[in-house]
Amino acid sequence: MANSEHPSTSGIPDALDFSMSVIFSQHEEIVAHGYCVLYRARRYGRWFVLKGLQPEHRHDPLYMAMLEKEFNMLTALDHPNIVHLYSHEVDAVAGPCIVMEYVDGRTLTDFLEEKPSLAARRRVTMQLLDAMSYYHSHQIVHRDLKPSNILITRNGDNVKLIDFGLADGDDYAVLKEPAYTEGYAAPEQKTPGATVDCRTDLYAFGVLLRLIFSHRFRYIAHRCTCTSPDGRYPSADAVKRALHRRDQRVWLGWITAVLIIAICTFLAFPKKHPHPIPPIETTQNEVTDTPAGLLIDSGGMDTTQKTEAKINKHYSVSLDREKAEMKRYSDSLTSDVRQQMDNIVDKQIATALVGKVETQLSIKVMEQMSGIRARNEAQWDSCWYELHDIEEEAIRVINTDIEARQWPETPEENAEKELERLVAEMKQLNNRFQALYRTVMQHRGDHFVK
Repeated sequence: MANSEHPSTSGIPDALDFSMSVIFSQHEEIVAHGYCVLYRARRYGRWFVLKGLQPEHRHDPLYMAMLEKEFNMLTALDHPNIVHLYSHEVDAVAGPCIVMEYVDGRTLTDFLEEKPSLAARRRVTMQLLDAMSYYHSHQIVHRDLKPSNILITRNGDNVKLIDFGLADGDDYAVLKEPAYTEGYAAPEQKTPGATVDCRTDLYAFGVLLRLIFSHRFRYIAHRCTCTSPDGRYPSADAVKRALHRRDQRVWLGWITAVLIIAICTFLAFPKKHPHPIPPIETTQNEVTDTPAGLLIDSGGMDTTQKTEAKINKHYSVSLDREKAEMKRYSDSLTSDVRQQMDNIVDKQIATALVGKVETQLSIKVMEQMSGIRARNEAQWDSCWYELHDIEEEAIRVINTDIEARQWPETPEENAEKELERLVAEMKQLNNRFQALYRTVMQHRGDHFVK
């Protein structure tokens, strides 16, 4: 029987219960490449990464110095997007090693294969630039930026930059030999004695930018990968500003087009007439002296029914004609726009052109509605909706075409001027539409057959 007075059974944990081994256990090799080997190991109920030397290099002073150099550099860094360093120890399995946080994530390559959203890719890009700006401020150059050294966490899709094994700093006078990974290395990295600075990492970032965004930011990626360091951006912060400026130009174009389209759509939406439409009254020449005021024509049809039949027939014939005319107009305009797009290489301009087309179609709808003769308000609105459906289908076809095209990232030389011209044209068209709308709505009752 347990002694209830003993501390271990009294509900108060004994201090000895908290003793945990400082020895790593459950070693699992993650990867071995070059002179290093990485293990995942467990301690304190958590996973850690041990980066040590492969057995044949553990007594080589050169490789020991490289491991020590990486440890010293990581000691100076504390950033959420850079792998965290804990200690430098000697482990029974890994030998002399540096102990780092374990990141439950996947490489940038694996992340991109998952087809992440534009927002997710942009967040990864900005976090990577934040990390670069931070360690560059500590006079450190990574020298080995590549997808396998960029981990994306499974929880939150956040960047963790790893492997500073080839990194260099201004205050290090040793281990200055060329070091790089082919395909991501700047030209100066391959030249012994050449100056290596933050712009060297920006070259690799430009290559990564092309991987992350296949059709966006091409001009920025091109400048980052300029052969001469002087032709590149001067810092990671400068690249961030360039990305923000590019996004602002894109969003300005989109917002301008969307606002104008939204205004047109709002104005074109049929409003309830502020004054009730009076009921259709029979004119004096239609009234006959019949019992109980029943209006009968010679064919035995109620005169009111006959009037309604004539109105409905007129409305039906008129609507068919108007719909056919609207369809011809929209098809012609759609064909012209698609031909114009064959000579456009900027998606902003294409989008603004769609806004212009939609305004033109809305004007056409109002022009036709000014000539429509309907029985009442409901019938008039129904006609408007049917013409508007033809307009929406035309815009859907054009937008589908835009999304199916491969748009280059580099803007046209005169893209901004062309965009300004289109926006000015849309404003003029919108003014015309508003004037038409006001006129038609003010005299809406006049379009009802009396």
